[in-house]
Amino acid sequence: MNKVILLGNLTKGIEVVYKNEKAIGKTSIAVNRKFGDKEEVLFIDLVMFGKTAEFADKYLGRGSKILIEGRLRFDQWVDGGGIKHSKHSVIVDKIELCGGVKKEQKELANNETSAVRELPEDIDEENIPF
Repeated sequence: MNKVILLGNLTKGIEVVYKNEKAIGKTSIAVNRKFGDKEEVLFIDLVMFGKTAEFADKYLGRGSKILIEGRLRFDQWVDGGGIKHSKHSVIVDKIELCGGVKKEQKELANNETSAVRELPEDIDEENIPF
């Protein structure tokens, strides 16, 4: 099973591009864990598609507190200098607002969430270059 649930704050606004008229959104989330008197902060890249990306772009921004459900994806590439790189990111399937938007936007967004919980079936995520 490949399922990830994260609660945290967006570190930047949503960057949306359109490929074949389908929205692809990228951002990152900061999550933390406290243990004793120490705190560990992780920054995790998020990728979302279709209505989920459009929803996030419309209602979320830097600092927005969200809960996301998704799955891990492992990317590998070779840069121009021949150096191999890799990273994990999370493909977002579901977003829930936990604050950080205006009241009227949150009410409107909560009415739209049922329409943005699933990825469109016609997007082949494996061919997305990031």
